Order: sequence, then C-alpha cells, then structure tokens
Amino acid sequence: MGPGRLASLRRRVAQPPPGDWLLALAFVAIAQFEIWVEPVFDTGLPGPRAALAVLVLPATLPLAWRQRAPLAVLATMVAGMLSIGAVGEREQSGLELAFAVIAAVYSVAAHSGSRDALVGVAIVILGGAGYEALTWAPGDTLVDALVPYLLFAAAWVAGREVRRHRRRAATLADRAVQVEHERDESVRAAIADERARIARELHDVVAHGVSLMGVQAGAARRMLDPAAARPREALLAVERTSREALAEMHRMLGVLRPGEDELELRPPPELSQLEELVERAGAGGVPVELEIEGERRPLPAGLELSAYRIVQEALTNVRKHAGDARATVVVRYEPSVLAISVNDDGRGPGRGKPGGRGHGLIGIRERAALHGGEVRFGAREGGGFAVHARLPVDT
Repeated sequence: MGPGRLASLRRRVAQPPPGDWLLALAFVAIAQFEIWVEPVFDTGLPGPRAALAVLVLPATLPLAWRQRAPLAVLATMVAGMLSIGAVGEREQSGLELAFAVIAAVYSVAAHSGSRDALVGVAIVILGGAGYEALTWAPGDTLVDALVPYLLFAAAWVAGREVRRHRRRAATLADRAVQVEHERDESVRAAIADERARIARELHDVVAHGVSLMGVQAGAARRMLDPAAARPREALLAVERTSREALAEMHRMLGVLRPGEDELELRPPPELSQLEELVERAGAGGVPVELEIEGERRPLPAGLELSAYRIVQEALTNVRKHAGDARATVVVRYEPSVLAISVNDDGRGPGRGKPGGRGHGLIGIRERAALHGGEVRFGAREGGGFAVHARLPVDT
C-alpha cells in the first residue's frame, strides 16, 4: 500500500460520522448495562463481568466505522460476538449483539461491492451458526435460531436496494453533467461558427468597399490632365494599395473559407432589401408584415448587414419552430439607435422541434454584440415568441 492510500485510509478511520459514533456508543451502553446492572433483553449477558465488559467493545464499538470499512467492521463484530458466546454462560440472549450485527450487515450491503457483500453474507452465516452452537441451551428451538437470520437477510436486501438506488442516482447525476457539458460544447461550437460566418461577411463588406475605392481612384486618375503628375501619382498609389489590400484579404479569407478560390465582391445585403426578404418568407409559408418607423437613412454597411441578418435569422426561426404562425417585423430608426423587433403568434419556446431556437438566437446575439448592441428574446404574453434588438448608430 502506497503512502497516499495509507494516508487516505488513516483519514477515513479517524473520522467516522457523528451519527455512527452515537449508534455504536448506544449499543456499548446497553451491553454494559446488561452486564453490570440488569438485563434489558431476557437473560442478558451472564458470565464473568470484567471479561464480558471488555469483549463487548469489539462486538459493538466498531459500528462507528460501518461506512468507512464495512466488511472489516462486520468481521470484527462477529468475532467479538463469538468471544462473548465462548466466555459467557450458555443462557444468554445477546439481542443487543444481534441488532448491532444487523446494522453492520446493512452497512456491508449498502456500502460495499458485490464481492464484499457476499463475503459479508458468509461471515454472518458462519458466525451466527458458531454463536448459536456456543449459546444453545435446553428449551431453545429451531425457530429461535432462524429468526436472527431472517433479520440479517432483510437488512442485507435493504442495504443492496439502497445501494442500487444510490448508484442509479449517481449515474443520472453524471449523465446530467455530461449532457450539460455536451450542450455547452455545442453552444461554444455554434458561437465559433457564427463568429466565423460574421467575419466572412464583414470581409465581404470591407472588400467590396476597398474594391470600389480602387475603381473610383482609377477612374479619377484617368480623368486628370496628363500634366497633373502629383495627383496622378497619389491616385495611382490608392489603386495600388487597394489591389494589395484585396490580395491580402483574399489570403486571409482563405482561412475562413477553405476550398473557395474566388473572393466574392458582390454588395452585401442591406435594409433596403427587407421587402424582398419578407416576400420570400411569405412564399415559404410564413406571412410577414413589415413596418418601418422613423426616417430611413443610410447606415454603415456592416451595421445594415447585421440588421438584415438579425431579421433573416429571426424569420428563419419562426418558419422552423413556430408552426402555423404569422410574424411582424418592425424596424425603427431612432436618432442614435436602430431598433428591430420580430414577433410571431406561434407556439412559443419549448414546444417546437428538439433543440429549440438556440443556435439561431446565438447568431442574433453575436451580431448585436459586434456593434455593442443588446438583444432580448422570449415568450410573448398570450403566446408566440419575440426578438428585440437595439443596435447603436454612430451619429
């Protein structure tokens, strides 16, 4: 046995639970009362008092360690019981010893593996038979000898059942932890995927702007007077820088878009295309009403892209999870905030397909966080689901 295991065993032996101490001391007190004062159970423990007073200690006191080392406790107590039977008179009840052993049998069954539990059965059978042989007196019957075994068997079965329930509860708890861990891993993976998708789209936005910058610089350069050397050189530098920037972005985007050879430079979606998005949603089976509040104004391309995707993802969630539902999209232009609301009258959260709306909402939250915005979502009063996003607008 290594030093670590030895230290662990010492800690376990030195720290029995207070309740087990009280149980063991109660049996010690009853046995000592039987020896020195007056029998509590029938004939008690007649015999040489001093010797019996010592021998009842190993027959009862080890019960304090019944949860720490149950098999060793049972073996020690049975040995003590046999010693009492050998030293004392034949006419003795020993009921307090039997009840103490019953507690030890239960402990072996409840706190030990199958092998130790079966060894405990053998110890009790052999030890009980030995005690009966040592204390058999005229007038004893077979029923008197069998009753303790019935109690031992009941205690053993109860202990095994308790152990089975504990192991099942522990298994369920471990499974719950595993499911929670898997859910967290799934959420983290979804967040990583969504952030990569956002990064790809923002690269498209920036690449589109850089490309336009280079084209416009080239057009301006060609319109200049050939004699204007310095402006032509400046515009030529802008063209060259834009081409180099596009090349660098192409390489960077290759990390986010493995397998794609060409950089997409088409304009990203914007809020002016919400009408088309609503029409497509309606064609897909989700009637949508679009409301624009406030004065429409141009916003940064990245912000418009995120706002468009938030509405798109929310409507996708309605189609996937809300059932037969209608939706309302409200986009409100405030002085320093773009407010977006998507409400539906469907079946609400927790009643749709397995998995709910979790990953779609992750994408919405990540896009709002990109611009320092906030998102609220949840069940609506009266049924349905609502998504509210507020995106700050630089003024």
